[in-house]
Amino acid sequence: MKTLIFTIILLASTIHVFSQSTFGDEVVENDYCFGVRIIPNGTSVGQFFIIYAPNNVIQNNSPISKDEFIRFSLGLDVSKPNPDKENLFRSHGIQNWRTIEQLWKIRYAKYPYGSDIMDTTVNQTDTLGWTNNFINPFIPRPEQMDILETYGLKTINGYVYGENLFRLFKDMENSTWISTYRQAGANNN
Repeated sequence: MKTLIFTIILLASTIHVFSQSTFGDEVVENDYCFGVRIIPNGTSVGQFFIIYAPNNVIQNNSPISKDEFIRFSLGLDVSKPNPDKENLFRSHGIQNWRTIEQLWKIRYAKYPYGSDIMDTTVNQTDTLGWTNNFINPFIPRPEQMDILETYGLKTINGYVYGENLFRLFKDMENSTWISTYRQAGANNN
């Protein structure tokens, strides 16, 4: 009888352990995401990254090119943040992935490389940024930083990453958001 009870307990615990490790309902969250810093690097006014951020805390980042960011985000190539090759722009409601070409406008009052716009996707006459900070044309005004902080950007040299990044891109397509951001930059100039 003791052998039968022991066998039943052993069998039950083995099944329980096996089901927990193999058939559990635990959802594994991807701790990798895309990120950007709005800092010029000689070839672009933004720096792009794959970020490892478990619990939304940056532990590590790996720089990638703007072209890699575009390909990964469009789902053309597999990446750690996008292993299923989903079009992240489309899934976040972003109408045009080229919105990323406007990132410089968040930081600068005018295109930082002068009138010689190297990026052919930027309209040659569209050289004014959204900061309207002509006192210090290289950073947003404090009121604008308050807006950017809602995307996790605590300092202008910090990172916008994960869902906040794609939320920012989506908002950058909204003329009301652009107007609000510009108006915040026009205060106290």
